[in-house]
Amino acid sequence: MSIIYNKKIIILGSILCLVLGGLFFGLSKSSQGFDVPDIDVPDIGDIDVGNIDIGDIDIGDVPDVDVDVDVDFDVDVDYGGDISIEAIMGLLNDYYANADQLADMQFAINESGVGFSFVDINGVTQYCVNGSNEYAMVEEFINRNGNGNGNGNGGGNGGGGPGDPPIIVPDIPVVPDIIIPPAPTVDLKAGGADSVTIDYNASVNLTWTSTNASSCIASGSWSGNKGAAGTQSTGTLTSSRTYTITCMGTGSAVDSVTVQVNPPVNNPPTVSNLQVSMGDYCSSPVHYLSWTYSDPEGDSQDRFRLQIDNNSDFESLEIDRNINSSANSQAILVMDPMISGTIGYNDVYYWRIRVYDDQGGSSNWVQGSSFSTEKHRYPAISFSWSPQNPSEGEEVRFTDQSTVYGGASKTAWNWIFVNADPPTSEDQNPVIEFTSQGNNAVTLSVTDSDNYTCPSPVTVGVQESLPWWKEIIPW
Repeated sequence: MSIIYNKKIIILGSILCLVLGGLFFGLSKSSQGFDVPDIDVPDIGDIDVGNIDIGDIDIGDVPDVDVDVDVDFDVDVDYGGDISIEAIMGLLNDYYANADQLADMQFAINESGVGFSFVDINGVTQYCVNGSNEYAMVEEFINRNGNGNGNGNGGGNGGGGPGDPPIIVPDIPVVPDIIIPPAPTVDLKAGGADSVTIDYNASVNLTWTSTNASSCIASGSWSGNKGAAGTQSTGTLTSSRTYTITCMGTGSAVDSVTVQVNPPVNNPPTVSNLQVSMGDYCSSPVHYLSWTYSDPEGDSQDRFRLQIDNNSDFESLEIDRNINSSANSQAILVMDPMISGTIGYNDVYYWRIRVYDDQGGSSNWVQGSSFSTEKHRYPAISFSWSPQNPSEGEEVRFTDQSTVYGGASKTAWNWIFVNADPPTSEDQNPVIEFTSQGNNAVTLSVTDSDNYTCPSPVTVGVQESLPWWKEIIPW
C-alpha cells in the first residue's frame, strides 16, 4: 500500500523509523555486548512538522537510553554509541543519498536485529519497514509504478521478492523569479516649482517628468493625452487654475499643481500738457488752468486735485481743490481783496495737478508752468450822455465816468459812434449828432497809466427828428 504525504511527514516518518531501529539495535546489542558504530549524517537544521500523534510505544525496560524529541525534532540516542539523527535527516532532506552512506545506514540498522529496509528510488529513500509494520513515506512523484518492498530482513512477514525497479523521477522544475515592474511616478511643476503665483494676464510653463510610465493624460484646467515628459504653457491667465496629470504603467501616479493669479493690476493714469491762459481782466479777471488726462486701460477720470501756491514748495497753499469731476480745466479768479479760493493781483503763482481714475489709481503730482497776475484791476468803463433820448440830428454830449485802479490814472479815451457825426473821438467828453434814428452803438475804451485798456459798448436809442419850424413875424 502506498500513501502520499507532504515532505514534512516523509521526513518525520524517516526519523521515527531510524530512531526506533537504532533503539532496538541498541537494546539488543547492549545485552550482547556489541558496540554500535557511529553514523555521521549531515545536519539539515530545524524542521517544523506541527503536532503528530504516534500513539504509545511500549518497549519494556530500556537501560541507559535517553530519547529526547523537541519541537524541532532533534533526537539524541544514548546507548554507548551515537546515531546522528541530524546527519540522517540531512541525507533525506537533500532527496539524494550517496550509495555508500545508504549502505552504512542499512548495515547499522540491520545489525539491530529489527527489519529495516531503505529503497533507493532515484537517490531518494522511500521505504522503511519495521517488523510486520510498514511505514510508507512517499513524495508525490510523477510516473511512479509498483509498490514492492524489496528484500525484507529480520522479523518481517514472509520473504519479500526482488524490489521494484528504480522509478525515474523528473527533476523538480525551477520556478523563475517573478519580476514585478515598479509602479510609475510623475512630477508636475509650474515655473519649476510646486506652487507659483503670477500676475494677471501673465502665463507660466508647466513641466512634467515621469518614470515607469507608458502614457499620461491631463485633466483639470487642461486636457488631452500627454507624453511621459514635456513642457506646455498655460497661456495668459486671469484667474487661478489647477492642473492635474495622471501617468499609467503598472498602476498609475497622479500629481497636481495650482497656479495662483494675482488680481488685475490697475495701471495709473497720467496727466500731461499742462497749460495756463489769462482770461479777460476787463470782464472777469481770471486765469484758466488745463491739463490732458489719459489712462492705459481706458479708465475714466474720476476726480482731480489742484494745488496753487505763491511759493514753489507748496507749503502754504492758496488753493487746494479736491473735486470729483471728469473736468480737465479750472478757472482761477483773481480778486482784490482776495477771498478763499481766489488769488491776488501782482503776484507769481505755482500750480500742480494730480488725477485719479475710476479704479482708484492715481497719477503722480505734475507741476505746470508758473504764471503771474496783473498789477491791478483793469479800468472799469462807464459813461453817460445827454439828452437821454436824443433825436436824429440833435447834439448829444457824452461824459466819461470810468474808474481806474492800483493808483493808475486815465491816459487815453477812444470813442466809437455808429451812425453819428463824428463817428470817433479821442476826447474824454465828446459832443456828436446821430444821423440815423433807432438804436445806435457807442463804445468807449479807456487806457490807464499802466497801459491797461478796457472797452465798453452801450446802445443809445435815437428818435425821429422833430419837424423843422421857423417863427415868422406877421404883417
